Amino acid sequence: VTREEYRVSRVKAPPGSKVGLGLMLERKEEEAAGAPPRIRVVEISDEAVTREQVRVGDILVAVDGDAVDHMDLEELFAHVRGEPETEVRLTVERDALSRRMWEEAGR
Repeated sequence: VTREEYRVSRVKAPPGSKVGLGLMLERKEEEAAGAPPRIRVVEISDEAVTREQVRVGDILVAVDGDAVDHMDLEELFAHVRGEPETEVRLTVERDALSRRMWEEAGR
């Protein structure tokens, strides 16, 4: 498992809008007793500017340095949303299987 940090921009929208990153996420409870839930990237929209950095299968660890394992999705989305095309810092974990799938897809 590797941990990567990326500076990514929120999607484009009219000024004054609050937007996210174009990522679809799922919060999944871990099977190991006492392990915190994990937030996994399950889809990336076409307008997302994160496509070359964040990948489907990545585990979201932190947003702007704040750990996300204690957040529910609603709280996480509120934390991520902001002015269009402004930056946010994402820390993700990527396992060997996720890296291999990415490479096989020709990315």
